[in-house]
Amino acid sequence: MARYALTCALIALASLSISGSTLGGTLQVSAGKSKVVIVELLNGKQRPDGTLRGQFRLLLDDVGTDTGTTEIRPQLGATATVGGQQQQQVAGNDTFTGKKGTLGITLRGVGVAIQNFDPTKLGYDNEFGTWKVAEGTGLYKGWHGGGRWALVGGPTVNNIEWDGTVTH
Repeated sequence: MARYALTCALIALASLSISGSTLGGTLQVSAGKSKVVIVELLNGKQRPDGTLRGQFRLLLDDVGTDTGTTEIRPQLGATATVGGQQQQQVAGNDTFTGKKGTLGITLRGVGVAIQNFDPTKLGYDNEFGTWKVAEGTGLYKGWHGGGRWALVGGPTVNNIEWDGTVTH
C-alpha cells in the first residue's frame, strides 16, 4: 500500500512538472547533452541589408521549448561544378530571438539551384550543411554543440530544419 501511494505521488509530481513546462511555465533544463531541433520559416525575399527574416520553433529533447523571430545573414561563396551539377558554397550566421533568450549559430554548407519545370517561373533552392553554436543568452547561455541543417526554398519562403546536439 505504501509503494502504491509513493507511485501515485510520483506520477502526480511528474504530471505537474510536465504541465508546468507545456502550459507556459518555465522549462527547467538540466545540465547535460540534449537533442535540439529548430524549425525555421523565412520570407524568401532578401532585405536590402542582405538578411532574411522569419520565425522559428525550438524543441529540446522533443519538448517545445521556445518560439520567436529569426534573422539569417547568408554569405554565398564560390560556385563549382561537381559531377556535372553547379553547387555554391554557403556560409553565414543565424540569430534566433525567443521568449527565453537569444541563440546565435554559424553555418556552412552547399547550395544547389533547382530549375522550375516551367522556364518562365522562378526555381527552387536546396541547401544543406553543418552548424555550430556561436553564442547565447538566457536559456541558451553556455550552450555548446552543433549539427546538420537542410533548406528547401522557393520564390516566397524558405524552410530550414536544424538538427543536432548541445551541451548546457
